[in-house]
Amino acid sequence: MTTWLERLRADDPRAAQALWERFAERMLSAARQRLGSAPRRVADEEDVVVVAFRRFLDGVRAGRFPRLNDRDDLWAVLLTLIQRASQGQRRDLARQKRGGGAVAGDSALVTAGGRAIEPPDEGPTPEEAAAWRDELERLLAALGDEELRRIALGKLEGHTSAELARELGCAEVTVERRLRLIRQVWRELPGAQA
Repeated sequence: MTTWLERLRADDPRAAQALWERFAERMLSAARQRLGSAPRRVADEEDVVVVAFRRFLDGVRAGRFPRLNDRDDLWAVLLTLIQRASQGQRRDLARQKRGGGAVAGDSALVTAGGRAIEPPDEGPTPEEAAAWRDELERLLAALGDEELRRIALGKLEGHTSAELARELGCAEVTVERRLRLIRQVWRELPGAQA
């Protein structure tokens, strides 16, 4: 354990992963106990643990835990952070802007007869989907270059510039420059919105 703590101080991500794997279940159990009967609709014990562990990692990197020498010290720090995160979560959920703790639970999604209320399907109509597809085809055709199309589609699929650069075998700055070009081409299209 001491070795992992030393590696964590040296900013070794494997150390953080090892500590997470070792303590996550215990941290969840402790958070569950500290939250007690607090509502879990918006946030739960997993949120508490993630916040507490993030604060722990930040604190170690900033040198805020000088007496972190062994497993007992580590667990004491983690428990303290879990307690504080639990209190913060309970306090936040009780704020007036969140209903003052009186927000209905899952029962708000049930009819008086006990049947679940299904939210309406908010997906696009077939006409909307066809219009979006046509617009996408128009935008991609305006680029006139296959690599620009690949970059545009990659970004629309959620890929980062770094991922696209690796895929295309170019520098990330090149992808960024081409993204600016794509935006410029699309802004200049007839009917484009500013």
